[in-house]
Order: sequence, then C-alpha cells, then structure tokens
Amino acid sequence: MLNASRQWLIRLIEAGSLPASSIPRAAKADIDNVKNAGFIRWEKSGAGAKFFIVDETAIENLLRSTGYEGEFEDLTAKAKAVALHGDAHRGRDDSLMLFFSTAGNAQWSDGVNTLDVLEHVEKYGIASLVVKPGDHWCTNQTIGLVENLDLVLNGKAYCEQIGFNGVLLYYSGWISKKLRDWLMERQRSPRYMVLPDYDLVGLKNYLIAKEKLGEETSIYVPDNLKDLLRKFGSTSKLKSKSDRKLIESSSDPEVIRIYNMLLETGRGLDQESLLLPH
Repeated sequence: MLNASRQWLIRLIEAGSLPASSIPRAAKADIDNVKNAGFIRWEKSGAGAKFFIVDETAIENLLRSTGYEGEFEDLTAKAKAVALHGDAHRGRDDSLMLFFSTAGNAQWSDGVNTLDVLEHVEKYGIASLVVKPGDHWCTNQTIGLVENLDLVLNGKAYCEQIGFNGVLLYYSGWISKKLRDWLMERQRSPRYMVLPDYDLVGLKNYLIAKEKLGEETSIYVPDNLKDLLRKFGSTSKLKSKSDRKLIESSSDPEVIRIYNMLLETGRGLDQESLLLPH
C-alpha cells in the first residue's frame, strides 16, 4: 500500500470521517480496495461525499501489515522511495561510484581518510570510492578521465604505455552532469586529462569537460595518431549522425587538429588501440 494511502487512513481513524475529495489521487485505488473490503463506507454528504470507519481494528491490522513503520531517516533514498511510494525509481540518490586505476603512487583523501589507489590496484585490480556532493575527497594527482572500462581494468599497462602519471577515473559513454558537478564543486585535482575515443563523441566529451572544468583540462593526443587512425581506425566511427556543430565551432587547437585528422583519414579510433604494440 502506498504511503499516501496509509497516511489518509491514519487521518481517517483520527478524525472518524473525511471528505472523499481529500483522498490523494495516487491513493484512490488503495482506498477503493479498502472500501470494497468493507472496512470503510462511503456516504453522500451535501454536495459531496464522506468516508466513515466501519472496522477500525481491521484498518489498523491492514496498516501494520502493508507498510514500513520504522524511522525514515535511517533509510537510503531508494529504500525510502519504496517505503513511501512502492517505487525505488522515485528515490533520488546523489551518490557516485567512482572506479580508479593507476601505475603511479596516486592517493585520494578527504582530510581524514586516505585511499591508496596503487595499493588497491596491485591487490585487487581496481580501486573504488563512493562520493557525494559536499564531501572533501580530492587527489594531488592528475585525473585522467577514461570512457573505456578496459583501460581502467588494465590501468597499469595503459599508464605505462602512454607515459601517464596520475589516476585514471572511469566514466561510461558521456561524462555525466552528476560527475561534472561533483568535480566542479571544489578543487578535486590540480589537472584533468581526457582520454577519449578519437571520434565525434570523444571530442565533444572533451570540449564539454574543458568548458566546465577549466583551462587545467587537456586531451591526450598520441604523436602517431594519424598512423593509428590509418592502421587501426574504423570508417564506421565517423558515420554517426551526432551533431558536429560543437566541434566545428571550437577554437581549441587540439580539437581542430584531431578533427582534421579524422576527416583526412575518414576514420575514428578506439582508445584501446593505444594498448597495441606499435
């Protein structure tokens, strides 16, 4: 039973009767079921109608057996949404699960606790951290934003291959607004480097990140990118209907250089190609 239905029934017990117009829209189906069970009755009253209690004990038993009666402040956002609405999707959780890897001595600290990324990567293959808006987690290393999970799972090899000294942070597909907002909230890192796929989405991800995170943000460009595009690139990666206006109107010299190489070769390139011997 929805929390709105339970609250209305509690009010009905306290008042003895309530106008039918006081039933929340979301609770109508539940209240109809209670009426059909014979626990309450409906009567016309003037120009409207009222509900009255028929069996208070039955209603109290129903309330005890159909809903959560504990402390709501002890619940997660999703659990609270289930208790109140029967729908976890209505619970908004602002937590983020971050996945890290590194080949260097990267650490995160909130001033009290320290996450040694290298130690966790060497023991468990990956490090993770749950963060929330308002927290104090930050690192003194460059954050490398990586859209490919394979590069985090093989972070040590990847960092050594491209000579990256910092901590790799995985994002999926697009750098989400939630992640950008968290990174922008305070100085989480002295520098950011975006390590995207070399295609339209990757370039736009970088431009959006740089706009939000500032001039401390750069994009990793291998010296032999054009050769990699020709050797390992795919023509299908440029067939996307993704809007190119953001890229073509950019004044960022690296984006223009990469975009021209994509157009010249007619190919896009997955970041994982940098793990190939070449």
